[in-house]
Amino acid sequence: MRKSRAAQAEKTTYGTVVGEREEGRLAGFFQSMPGALRRLAVWWYKRNPFLRKRTQGTVGMSSVEDILGATSGMWGFPIATAGYPLFFGVGGISRKPGVADGGGIEIREYLAMSVMLDHDVVDGADAARFLGRLGELLKEEYGLGETD
Repeated sequence: MRKSRAAQAEKTTYGTVVGEREEGRLAGFFQSMPGALRRLAVWWYKRNPFLRKRTQGTVGMSSVEDILGATSGMWGFPIATAGYPLFFGVGGISRKPGVADGGGIEIREYLAMSVMLDHDVVDGADAARFLGRLGELLKEEYGLGETD
């Protein structure tokens, strides 16, 4: 059956929205809970790494584009905060003067990125090696070549 017609074949009950998944209904239930119960549920969820991995994964990413630079010429970078073991906050690419390979000054492009690691999950030495390699790949523009 075509995806566009799947909603017609879906069995529904009173109070459900066609095409809504179980997670959406659970989110609505969570939002309707009293504040004290909701805070207790969040406290429990944050301390259950297996449930967090199953429901939200292990790596998060957010992009804020170049909000400051596009209008004001200023440069900024995102602050990454999330409940993931590894989270990237990616900003925009700005052009600024920098030291070239030959030692001279030339205009270069800089990517604003912040990385947050949960040290309860990720070892610092492994994280340093990963981030070093990520930096090398970004400098080489790995994977951004011309495609056929």
